[in-house]
Amino acid sequence: MFDGKKLKLIRINAGLHQVDVAKKLGCDGNEIWRYEDGRVKPRPERIPQLAKILNCRPEDFDDSSSLPQTAGGFSQDDMALIEALLALDPIRRAKIIGYIDGYMASSAPVAAASASGAADAVNPASNIAQKRRGRPPKT
Repeated sequence: MFDGKKLKLIRINAGLHQVDVAKKLGCDGNEIWRYEDGRVKPRPERIPQLAKILNCRPEDFDDSSSLPQTAGGFSQDDMALIEALLALDPIRRAKIIGYIDGYMASSAPVAAASASGAADAVNPASNIAQKRRGRPPKT
């Protein structure tokens, strides 16, 4: 039986948005959302089409199969993190994804560390805590 959560994980693993899959499938993004949310099961002819678009096997969407592992796929720990992210409310999920996108876009840990330092400078409570521990505040 088709599992919408697996469709979502496979789609994310493929680096595609719902709209991307919908365009390739020739439908609107709401149809993909309804599949992933479990509100609707895809027609039988749609499953092989989805598998082709997402470069997986139709059986990978089956709720009795283990989570798919594609070339360069995620580890079980990665999958657990993705599942936890997907379980968050949409606003928190969007914030976390924004932070990750910013980090990935920086392409340098130094830039991320600078951003972290800038956040501490904006948060005076952090500086006060540093002083109490006998450390100079971050500047």
